[in-house]
Amino acid sequence: MENRIEPNFIPGYCFLTGQFLIHFERNKQKNHFKEVHSSFLGSVISDPKLSDFYYPNPGVMLMLCYGLLVYPLEFWKRQTPISYEYMEKQVVEDAHNLGLNHVDYILDLFENIKNTKSDIASFMRSLRNAVSHSHVELCSKQDKFTFWDVNPKTGEKYFEATISIINLAVFLTGVGKFFINSMKSR
Repeated sequence: MENRIEPNFIPGYCFLTGQFLIHFERNKQKNHFKEVHSSFLGSVISDPKLSDFYYPNPGVMLMLCYGLLVYPLEFWKRQTPISYEYMEKQVVEDAHNLGLNHVDYILDLFENIKNTKSDIASFMRSLRNAVSHSHVELCSKQDKFTFWDVNPKTGEKYFEATISIINLAVFLTGVGKFFINSMKSR
């Protein structure tokens, strides 16, 4: 019997991989690999503790951006449509769990947004395009990522958004939990 992973599970696995890498990075000096693994399995899969979740590594964050934004949107736009409203609800709920009570919409996590359309589906598609075309810049002095996208015909920048590393972690955590919940419901 062939052992196969369903394609729609890949974003959830990407999210868990990112969380595992963070737990591993925090504990690698202790050389307790079994403890890291059991700690990860005990806390993350059963009940993620968001207050203990932070992405210090920009490479891991960009891996998660690709795994949580690019891959699933490519796959599900051909299969099952993503409910952007439900995804936004998950992100806002997680932001509130972390004490960010001013966040009522996904867009509240971002700064300096330049977008030709203001709906969440358009924003998420533009953000996905920015990541997929490597239109990402990290300003380490300000701890902020800037994403942008250009019209391929004119070369004109039509989308830009800046987000702090902390807010990007909150955003990716909410999106990741959205996909984990999608995995659990199948």
